[in-house]
Amino acid sequence: MRLVLIALLSLLPLMAQNGLPTGAEKIAEQTYRWKDKDGVVWLFHKSPFGWHKAKEADEMARADAAAKSMPPIKVLAVKDDVVSFELASPFGPRRWTRKKSELTAEEKAALERAVQTEQASK
Repeated sequence: MRLVLIALLSLLPLMAQNGLPTGAEKIAEQTYRWKDKDGVVWLFHKSPFGWHKAKEADEMARADAAAKSMPPIKVLAVKDDVVSFELASPFGPRRWTRKKSELTAEEKAALERAVQTEQASK
């Protein structure tokens, strides 16, 4: 009985690949990209419940809509090399500071918007 169980457990990784077409390229952890014969690009994401398949264009549009629906990050102050930020959340405003050399892409964009708005108002 143990031998059968060990044999089945060793085959599980092979069985999980059945939902993934041959020739799919890995673009991220648990995510693959594949182009079908009609030229449609598909994304495959492995979840605990199996493979999720979606058109790349649909996923990109969904990601853009989610990004646009997020409230913008506000720059509160810039002092020396440190920037203070604020983000509205359901639990009240979230405030944090970060060095300019460590800013994320969203924080850099917020800082650029703040600088442009300040220059336009002068």
